[in-house]
Amino acid sequence: MTRGLPTPPADVHLALPAAALAGSQAVLIGSGFAIRTAHEALAALGADVVLPDAADPEEAARLVGAADADILVVGATLSPPRPAEDIGPADWRDGPGRELATAFAALSAFGARRGERGGVALVLLDPVALLGGPGVSAAAAAHAGLVNLAQSLSVEWAPRDIRVNALAVGRFEGSESGGGLPGNVPALRLGQARELGWMVSYLCSPFAAYVTGTCVTIDGGDSLRRNLLEPRYSPGEFLATATSPAGQIH
Repeated sequence: MTRGLPTPPADVHLALPAAALAGSQAVLIGSGFAIRTAHEALAALGADVVLPDAADPEEAARLVGAADADILVVGATLSPPRPAEDIGPADWRDGPGRELATAFAALSAFGARRGERGGVALVLLDPVALLGGPGVSAAAAAHAGLVNLAQSLSVEWAPRDIRVNALAVGRFEGSESGGGLPGNVPALRLGQARELGWMVSYLCSPFAAYVTGTCVTIDGGDSLRRNLLEPRYSPGEFLATATSPAGQIH
């Protein structure tokens, strides 16, 4: 008997027409599984994808401004869990604070460059942005800020035909955080990279022309697992049993 959410048919590779993004240029800021998957998915639909190495917010702004792309994808990372009292100002500045600043700089430069010509921006982040979690207080705060940033810019830029959305990325096969047990996910399996690619492609495509200011979660229900299936936990267990939190996308 089949249990859990079914996987897509093996012969399904593209969710949109093969040339859906032909003529578009996409600039991707970030690294890791989610950004690599976005790169492959957008390129498969005909987009010219640029993946520069942005070392800091100023560099991200410069690179995005120079690219003149009509699609921007920014990927935020999540650090291993740490107690809040062990996170100092320097840890915030060099970690979650820097992620937030880099995303803001890239998005701001994108909006300035696009002007009245329209465009699409997508922020890839972790589901902790929506519910928080023990050991990820700083990262959750920064990622929640990214959700609000996407929402705010979506309203500000909608009259200029610029859409802005966020995508909360859970655990996937082949990702840095995909080593967890599939049975711990309500779907009873990990996501497949092509499923993430389909969602990225859709949100960046003209097929999602009326979708803006939203945060879509793609995680097989994992971000709700703590509330639905595990109402109690032992103090500190997140440090003893995990080297990285579920849903890490860097």
